Amino acid sequence: MTSTLTGQGVSVQWNAEAGIVCQMRATTSLTGAPSNLFWTDVGDVVIGPANAQRETNTTPQERYYRVVVPYTLP
Repeated sequence: MTSTLTGQGVSVQWNAEAGIVCQMRATTSLTGAPSNLFWTDVGDVVIGPANAQRETNTTPQERYYRVVVPYTLP
């Protein structure tokens, strides 16, 4: 997984396979890991071979990202 900081936010890319559903998530703190983290979904799900998600965050703060694979649609 790689991330690129832009003037509009952050762009995250990862390796993906065709037909696999992924969901990018973010949190503002890793304190309490691994059991007490609160992850929020970023954007819509991504279905491979697409492998990127962009977050436009107007609040400048440190954020941590992960991609949940495979993601089961609710």
